[in-house]
Amino acid sequence: MSHSLQALQLLQRSLFAVVLVTSFPLLADPSAMHSLEQIEVKGRRLDWRGESSTASAGVIGNSELAALALVRPGEVLETVPGMVVTQHSGNGKANQYFLRGFNLDHGTDFQLTLDGMPLNMRSHGHGQGYADLNMLVPELVQQLNYQKGPYSTEAMDFSGAGGADFSLQNLTRDAIQLESGAWQYQRVLAKGDTRVGAGNLLAAAEWLGYDGPWTDTTENLHKTNVLLRYSQPIGAASWSVTAMHYQNNWHSADQIPKRLVDLGQLSTLGSIDPDTGGDSLRSSLSTQYRSDDWRGNLYWIRSDLQLWSNFTYFLADPVNGDQFEQLDDRSLFGGALSRTGEFGTAWQWQVGVQTRVDDIAAVGLFNTKARQRLSAVRLDSIRQQSLGVFANLDWQVNDALLWQFGGRSDQMRARVHNQLASDGRNSGKASAQLPSFKSSLSYALTEQWALFAAAGQAFHSNDARGVLTTQDPLTGAAVEPVDFLARSFGSELGLRYFDATAFNLSMTLWQLDSDSELVYVGDAGTNEPSRASFRQGIEFAGYYWLDEQLELDAELAFTRARYRAEPADLLDDATAEKYVEGALPQVFSLGVSWHPQQNWSLSARLRHFGARQLSATGEAKSAGSTTVNANVQYVWQDWLLVAELLNALNSADHDIDYYYRSRLTAEPQDGVLDQHFHPLEPRALRVKLRYQF
Repeated sequence: MSHSLQALQLLQRSLFAVVLVTSFPLLADPSAMHSLEQIEVKGRRLDWRGESSTASAGVIGNSELAALALVRPGEVLETVPGMVVTQHSGNGKANQYFLRGFNLDHGTDFQLTLDGMPLNMRSHGHGQGYADLNMLVPELVQQLNYQKGPYSTEAMDFSGAGGADFSLQNLTRDAIQLESGAWQYQRVLAKGDTRVGAGNLLAAAEWLGYDGPWTDTTENLHKTNVLLRYSQPIGAASWSVTAMHYQNNWHSADQIPKRLVDLGQLSTLGSIDPDTGGDSLRSSLSTQYRSDDWRGNLYWIRSDLQLWSNFTYFLADPVNGDQFEQLDDRSLFGGALSRTGEFGTAWQWQVGVQTRVDDIAAVGLFNTKARQRLSAVRLDSIRQQSLGVFANLDWQVNDALLWQFGGRSDQMRARVHNQLASDGRNSGKASAQLPSFKSSLSYALTEQWALFAAAGQAFHSNDARGVLTTQDPLTGAAVEPVDFLARSFGSELGLRYFDATAFNLSMTLWQLDSDSELVYVGDAGTNEPSRASFRQGIEFAGYYWLDEQLELDAELAFTRARYRAEPADLLDDATAEKYVEGALPQVFSLGVSWHPQQNWSLSARLRHFGARQLSATGEAKSAGSTTVNANVQYVWQDWLLVAELLNALNSADHDIDYYYRSRLTAEPQDGVLDQHFHPLEPRALRVKLRYQF
């Protein structure tokens, strides 16, 4: 499709979005052209002493998110101190996440929710815990609440390293926004709200097109997001119902072998298989209720993904190549209900229940060529359900000391049906139950200093297919099933300083033990359970603001991640497989936001993550990676003009690196063990123009 035709189609969609959102308020209530003022949240300026259970929890507000220059929507998570968000494939695929020495792949061990609705997918076609944030519209996020570590009793599956919840806005400023940038980047966003009865109705629509900088393929990404949200106060409580729809299709430039780039046979921006990419769809309907005593939510989600990848090229199949399709077609529904109360003035309690059902009609793996299926490796249907109950008790011992302790119990069941085997092979039922306990102390040393201590347990589930598989679907060899639930245990000491006039500082010493590590496997394009591991680290986060003109932030994280030796202590053996692959040992970020005049603002952010081990023996190591994003904004009456410079220093570093075996057609039959990487996208200028009314 020609660029001119793409531009014409995007213009048509833009006009439709403008008509939809600008006429919507008039249709709903002709006299209500403007609704209540949108609330601006500056989370880093909130005093969390006495509110959070650790020094590593926090809030990021919408005003802080608005200052970011983002390559992809998922990068909003980089506001969580020490977290890194990258990509190894096309912009329609879930991001790669890194935190506290975890290569979280696409979401393992970090629980992500949207207004309490889960984003991590269990027993997913591409990877356990797969969490796709491409359906997120950053301009509609009210705030981001995060908790690092396994200390929250409300945290469920995939919460060993922590979790984050995105809260959507109930009110928004009516606006039309057009964006354009390098490599045919085009985006239109239209949003608005209006009074309807006793509540407020918000509508938003987003379309995005992008070709990317790649030399051997065109990303040809087309993304659509539509959102409707009705919110209403009910006395002192609030209630909302939200409908969302997301659709995306793209081609991708996957990671490439370093040996070809070193030999000059492949560009850094090149690719080997031009037919990789995917189609993704997600629709949801959810509702929330909040009062002083009660909190509840219900949700229904429809999710569909087809993903074509080729990481080993011609290693398994020298004739047709190693391209494969991963399929995931599911519906899931569930909800949560909790109640909070008090015993006198010193005690506060909370009890709650959470449930979720994943009805997976098809989760499969197919050998393909040019996206055409050649053979089926595995095709299953799964019904997986969980029930969790939790309780928490807060004891305000005195004015300075707060003790929080609680626990939860989680039960999970699954039924797997192998659709390719009539004899019931690799089919069956499984169940598991796991208790978890948490406790924390916070002590106010002075009016500005607070000390924290916490310990807790959490877990991640393993793919239900792995729990019930007894025979390898390719070779027929017997395999050992994995545990359904894998526990982690963590603890930390923290110190926080808060001065409302200028500073918010925190420092944390932490450690985490995991019974089973989920590790990325290159030739399968997924992650699999591995050995037990342990991590230790130190983190620092500092935020400084001078009036409303200058804001600075700095975040540092140092981590040591190792496997537990099995069966003997091999940690001092130089040849032992002791390194956790892909774990980031250092993360550093520095941000500045400057408002020299009322109409002008400038911001820039540097992110660096250090060299990391790519193999368990330490034989392969990546280089570090540094990037800088910057933007300048100008406001005039109802107009906003923004210029963003992404990868401003034009760094040629890598987004991500792996180490595994692959083969090109002229190479030995058993392939070559090599580093494979996905580069940072080159420097790009994007301009956005917003009209607010």
